[in-house]
Amino acid sequence: MDSDSNVMTIVILLGLILLSGYFSSSETAFTSINQIRLRNSAKKGDKRAEWTLKLAEDYNNVLSTILVGNNIVNIASSSLATILFIKYFPQYGVTISTIVMTILVLIFGEITPKAIAKDRPEKVAMFATPFLSILMKFLMPINWLFAKWNNSLAKRLQSEEKSISEEELLSIIDEAEIGGSLEVDEHQLIRSAIKFHDLEVDTILTPRVDVVAADLQDSDEEIQKIFDENVYSRILLYDDSIDEVRGVLHERDFNYYIRRKAKGEKTLSLTEMMKEVLHVPAMMKLSRLLKIMQQSKVHMAVVVDEYGGTIGIVTMEDALEELVGEIWDETDYIEEEITFISEDKYLVRGEASLEKVFDLFQLQNSEKFFSSTISGFVAEILGHFPKEGDKVIYKTMSLKVVKIKNTRVLEIIVEKITEFN
Repeated sequence: MDSDSNVMTIVILLGLILLSGYFSSSETAFTSINQIRLRNSAKKGDKRAEWTLKLAEDYNNVLSTILVGNNIVNIASSSLATILFIKYFPQYGVTISTIVMTILVLIFGEITPKAIAKDRPEKVAMFATPFLSILMKFLMPINWLFAKWNNSLAKRLQSEEKSISEEELLSIIDEAEIGGSLEVDEHQLIRSAIKFHDLEVDTILTPRVDVVAADLQDSDEEIQKIFDENVYSRILLYDDSIDEVRGVLHERDFNYYIRRKAKGEKTLSLTEMMKEVLHVPAMMKLSRLLKIMQQSKVHMAVVVDEYGGTIGIVTMEDALEELVGEIWDETDYIEEEITFISEDKYLVRGEASLEKVFDLFQLQNSEKFFSSTISGFVAEILGHFPKEGDKVIYKTMSLKVVKIKNTRVLEIIVEKITEFN
């Protein structure tokens, strides 16, 4: 009879260890669960997924139930094991029981079940849901007391950090892509949307030297030539200087003006035809610019400095491309900023990003150069406007200016060399 009771005690003990594993795996599963996957399964008609999702949304009660249950079975198993071992080893029963139960609970009640649950959280959570739901009803009074205690404690220890930072949000998005929850395109779009609010107009503007514009004093033939030689449907009109931009002229309106004039019919002047142009500061946020453009129903803005001088222009397309990536139209053509010549040797366009070139040569911008382009970097190192043939050596890079137009650097050959001292 005594032997039968010992067998029963061992069976109960094993059952309690299994329950400990059940509670431990449930805790990890509901902590790591992907509610988006569960929601998708529920939409496809999976009733167990729908049931599990309801429990996951009541996480505090689920956690209280799991912790209470786990503590009950662990205390019960330790007590039974102590009684059992004292019968056979009166002097060392407690010590042996502690050692054996610690090993068993760690392996079968903690490490193994948690590892399984971490690897397959949704499956483990759905498996655990039925019994956990029943247990939650039995432990409702205890859970209610714990909820009150948690709320009281939360009010006293309320954290000052009420929301996650941008860096934390970007990390979550990166992990979602690595885990397969987001496609590469979706991941890039969300990242761009988050970082969009930090970008300023000067990061995307077309510089002054590349702006296509006409003087209000130019003849019709000269303006027509500007349209013919460029692919843009709109050009700026200025009065004497590009710093005095007066408006935007659409090619369609100009053609209408020419036709009417050729027929001797009355028509508006170019000044009357041109559309009003926005003037925006270089430090304006892109999100603000886009909103203003939408409200004003314009596609182009002139970027000015603190003195009102023209720095460049920015278009709605430029702003949208920061969100959705390159938008190609019939006026676009592919022109590589960095062209491979031979091993460790590249032909780089002057407007290429300094950061891209540094990344290519595995360099850090430790000196925090003011310039953002490779041409500006060369000028900054030289201390004057570069000339064809000028050469600069910086760390493991040799940079030689090979093509210039007026004072503008068009092309530079960049080559990897041994560290320069």
